[in-house]
Amino acid sequence: MNERVIESERLVERFQRGDEKAFDELVSAWDGPLFALTDRLLGDREEAEEARQASWVKVYLGLAGFERRSRFDTWLFRIAVHQCRDQSRRRLLEARRRVELIDSESFEDPALSPDVAAEREEQRERVALAICSLPEEERECLVLRHYHDLPVVEIAAALGLPRTTVQSRLKRAFERLQRRLRSVSLRTEDTR
Repeated sequence: MNERVIESERLVERFQRGDEKAFDELVSAWDGPLFALTDRLLGDREEAEEARQASWVKVYLGLAGFERRSRFDTWLFRIAVHQCRDQSRRRLLEARRRVELIDSESFEDPALSPDVAAEREEQRERVALAICSLPEEERECLVLRHYHDLPVVEIAAALGLPRTTVQSRLKRAFERLQRRLRSVSLRTEDTR
């Protein structure tokens, strides 16, 4: 278990004993990953920000009664996933918008030529659009697994699903992604 997860358990305990500042520390520790999750699931920064804020309100209201049957981050992500689902249903987003799935900073290299940098950006866009095109249940599993490093067991807990269901959704998601990315890349090559 990583240090942030261990510290979160201590902060939950402090909050439940009446230390309100512990909640601020939880927000500081988990706000970035929470926003990244909502952004990836919704594909729209404004929608993601709204889901992030609503999730923190729900966490604050429920934290005193949080029984710690799962890790704090699993509980937090479960709340956020449900919030995103609710928002998606309620607003019926016109189209799945572009999602920034890969930290652009990890690809920034001042030594790259403009052509290579543009090609990498195009590749990120293709991956983002392909992930956005996945069915919601597969996209949720994929994002939690590969962009938030949750193990299958924790994803199952966060989504309230059997472990085998999560595994099969991940498998289908990867198969669909491979097909979509392969077909996009073949079409791109045909136009050159």
